[in-house]
Amino acid sequence: MSESKEAERKEQEARAKIVKTMDTKAFIYHKKTVEETLQSFKVNLEKGLTSSEAKKRLEEYGPNELPEEEGETIWEKIVEQFKDTLVQILLAAAIVSFVFAIMDDGDEGIAGFVEPFVILLILALNAIVAVYQDSNADNALEALKNMQAIDAKTLRDGQWQSVPSADLVPGDVVEVNTGDCVPADLRVAQVKSIVL
Repeated sequence: MSESKEAERKEQEARAKIVKTMDTKAFIYHKKTVEETLQSFKVNLEKGLTSSEAKKRLEEYGPNELPEEEGETIWEKIVEQFKDTLVQILLAAAIVSFVFAIMDDGDEGIAGFVEPFVILLILALNAIVAVYQDSNADNALEALKNMQAIDAKTLRDGQWQSVPSADLVPGDVVEVNTGDCVPADLRVAQVKSIVL
């Protein structure tokens, strides 16, 4: 599996894990009108939030960022490779073959140990390659996270300001232009476009 596909798979798994733990009952604003949404957040579309209200909401809701997940250690990644049923069957076959080679009266000599050795070598190489690919996928996922929007243009105290996207709070009025990374979950209030 290519590194980008592996990174994409891991990102989807991480998102699914986060969504499972979320209370999705709060995701109702796409169903409401813009006016109802603004009233719910007690915000004016022309002035935005006040700095003091934004600070209060930041303390209440926390930063606009996903929680950091604990990374797997190399040992955990190696152990994970041996949880596969087929790998366990091959490991059992290698052990049985090794036991038969020991119990053999030495008729085959060292040749009796070749089969279990080859099976174990293949399993070890498989684990090494899988751990290497997993590490590369983790690095690619980290690079994707670093591509997220760092700053956002938001309306506070009636002035457009650039703030760290982690400091966005529910009710912030945010401007997103063509080509910008979207810094948070947003409800579209206005679309300004020039159509020729």
